[in-house]
Amino acid sequence: MAKAHALLITEVAQELQDTSKVLWVNGELVIQLEDVLREVSEYDPYIVREVYELESRTGKATATTSAKLEDTDETQFVSVVDINKVIFNKTKRTWAIVTAVDSTSVLSISKDIMTSGDEYRMYNRDCWNNKQIYLGDVEDYIGDDHGVTGPDRDTSPVVEYRLGRLAREFRNAKVSGHILSVDTNFEPVDSKQANL
Repeated sequence: MAKAHALLITEVAQELQDTSKVLWVNGELVIQLEDVLREVSEYDPYIVREVYELESRTGKATATTSAKLEDTDETQFVSVVDINKVIFNKTKRTWAIVTAVDSTSVLSISKDIMTSGDEYRMYNRDCWNNKQIYLGDVEDYIGDDHGVTGPDRDTSPVVEYRLGRLAREFRNAKVSGHILSVDTNFEPVDSKQANL
């Protein structure tokens, strides 16, 4: 049963037989409790399953505007979510970063790389293909590889790719810096929507 932090402090004070806080003030108990929780979690960590999605949106620019990507055919861009994602111009083989979302069909990008008719792909932040996920926003991971582990926590990283299947599909993965690469032999299907 989960307990609130304040309740734990009260119970510890009762165990110490110091409910009047003569020997142990709340501040000291809080510091000690936080240290104990960290130490216990090293021996028996609570594993949190995080769901990330591969970014697989593609399209074709429908207009030429300086430092913009306009795609009125798809209207697939989402404010805030798409900022810092990578745009790859497949036609010219150039790259840019999304700096702002102007509308569902227009992105502001860091470089002037798009002209009307150019095909593009969108990748996750700091990624260079659509089989990668950015893990830099995971703050409280335990161990190497941003906390990505194998089934028994001692083997190489494994991820489940294509969730919701009757038979679970596990894939090998490699973590390099903040980037997790999923080992698949096929391209992810174009989602035509933002992957949150």
